[in-house]
Amino acid sequence: MYDDVLLATDGSDTASKAVMQGFEIAAKFNASVHILCIGAHAEQANGETSVIDTADSAETIIQTAKQKGSDFDVEVQLAVRTGRPHREILAYADQQGIDLLVLGTQGRTGLRKLVLGSVATSVVREATQPVLTVSKNVTNVRSAFHEILIPTSGRPGTAAAITHGIELSAAYSAQIHAVYVVDDTISRSPAYLDTVRKFGHEETDAVAVQAASTGVGTTRQILRGDPATKIQEYIGSHGVYLVVMGTERRAGVDRLVLGSVTERVLASAPAPVLTVRAHET
Repeated sequence: MYDDVLLATDGSDTASKAVMQGFEIAAKFNASVHILCIGAHAEQANGETSVIDTADSAETIIQTAKQKGSDFDVEVQLAVRTGRPHREILAYADQQGIDLLVLGTQGRTGLRKLVLGSVATSVVREATQPVLTVSKNVTNVRSAFHEILIPTSGRPGTAAAITHGIELSAAYSAQIHAVYVVDDTISRSPAYLDTVRKFGHEETDAVAVQAASTGVGTTRQILRGDPATKIQEYIGSHGVYLVVMGTERRAGVDRLVLGSVTERVLASAPAPVLTVRAHET
């Protein structure tokens, strides 16, 4: 399923946790690992741009990566680049034919920063490859994903995520949780709620049917409330190991399918979040 996995890191605790999760996935699929360290540009007081020296930290990261590669018995390729972090990550991924990008959603603070908030979001929005993000709230690195949550909205951009999530579930012999959240922040009229709830049942049933064709079992849930909040609560209450969500292109720019909902989920989810972009047509 994955042949080449890119781990972008700055050596921070969250990024290091993402690296460990990436190694676990690479070992599962016998994939090669690419470790990418980036020296970010920083704007000085006079408006000019300078390069942050990351030589020492990069060397430490490289040595650690070599050891991890040996521990997991996977091939490791190492690269150090300088530039705008998300641009360098995307360029490297395209140049090297990467199948999966893995990064943390919070890295170093101050000048020496790599995968901090907006960088991770930019990568998710623009990457054509699946992106796995690990937030600071993830406490466990998983060697396997036994419970996989696929929130569905019925938008075209979720189709690729559903298919990808089902394939992963089959690979890990995992249970799928197909969840639809009735957003009552839009309206609480009975007619609206009944219509959207019915649509949610149709969408989660469709996921179950598609999953059944691969022998994967599905739990279906219709929730009501603020979507991001309900998804976060579901992750914790149902022991979810991984969340799979979709991205799509809208109006000439790359934007998340669920907008702020997806951004809020991947920023602070207590489980890794895999975003999958809809195929271009």
